[in-house]
Amino acid sequence: GVVTLSGTNVPSLWSAFGWSAPAGCGYTNFYNFGMVRKFAGTLDLKDGSAFYNLASGTYEINGDGKLTYSGGCAGLFYNEGLLRKRSGTNSIFMPTLKNLGGTIQVDAGTLALNMYGDAYSEFNQGGGTLSFALGGRDAGEWGQITCTGGVTLGGALNVSLANGFAPAPGDEFRIIAGYWVRG
Repeated sequence: GVVTLSGTNVPSLWSAFGWSAPAGCGYTNFYNFGMVRKFAGTLDLKDGSAFYNLASGTYEINGDGKLTYSGGCAGLFYNEGLLRKRSGTNSIFMPTLKNLGGTIQVDAGTLALNMYGDAYSEFNQGGGTLSFALGGRDAGEWGQITCTGGVTLGGALNVSLANGFAPAPGDEFRIIAGYWVRG
């Protein structure tokens, strides 16, 4: 199914970052203080809406699905809590993902950041922790983040072994990929 967040609200996200809000965009912000478990389907951030995963919040992805935006203004996912991808081979996050103090944990599969058309998504790891599990050599057995746009890294990186897996000398695992990667 599809859940759509839409409406009008004070553009607090834009002003908090000192940005000028695009004309014609509506603003509805969703604040998660607890647990959101997503199993399939689509969560749509409409016309510049934002999802704030606050310090006490967990947004957990079980399986595949999409977090998208519709309308003329990109949505934003702002993480201060825990964003965890537990299972599935691919999850698509269309809006910009900013992890400023939270933890992003990818246990299996790919957390893919892709935008529509020619617009690029952005992943900003301005602090907090990135955590990846290595559970095997085959695709989908280790966690990774891919981004069609830029990736800015900062903060801690944790890599753990899962499912009794022991990598051999020379094994390589690409856990982060982007149009450009810096940090």
